Amino acid sequence: MAHERQRHEVDGPLVSLSEMDVALGLIVLRATGVSFFNQAGGVCCLQPVEEGIFVPLGAPEVEQALSEYILATYGPAGTSRLDRKDADVVDQLLAKDRNTRMLSVDRARIHDSCEAWIYVDIGAHPDRYPELPIEGNERTWADPNSPINQSLSLIFGFGRCKGVLTWPNSD
Repeated sequence: MAHERQRHEVDGPLVSLSEMDVALGLIVLRATGVSFFNQAGGVCCLQPVEEGIFVPLGAPEVEQALSEYILATYGPAGTSRLDRKDADVVDQLLAKDRNTRMLSVDRARIHDSCEAWIYVDIGAHPDRYPELPIEGNERTWADPNSPINQSLSLIFGFGRCKGVLTWPNSD
């Protein structure tokens, strides 16, 4: 397993996500000087760390589906390693929510990924927040593919980049 950096190897500011009541979130990998870690990998209790910007995703259905998938696939011990089949399932789950649809599992880092810590590619998202007021009707707001919904995102202007999807570990 290639979790190269653990929390005890970091110089500088470090934020524990496992000590907070934080649900599903995204660490946008960037040189910020601030690193984040979370307990991950099921009962292996790994503590991987990455530097970046933490963004709470506000997608409880996706978090629940991820946790249920890990439990159904690996049992209550969780898993310290994911494979390509897992990546395909995770991609399908991410595509279902407006706040996670721009994410997909980074296949080049799949073996560095585990329960509660998945390396992702951050795909297309808007460059800037849409001008206000945003007008629509019941039909356009309900359609996830409408121009209105396509213009809404939690992040703006990062371009295509890398990140880590993280949530509370099962142990």
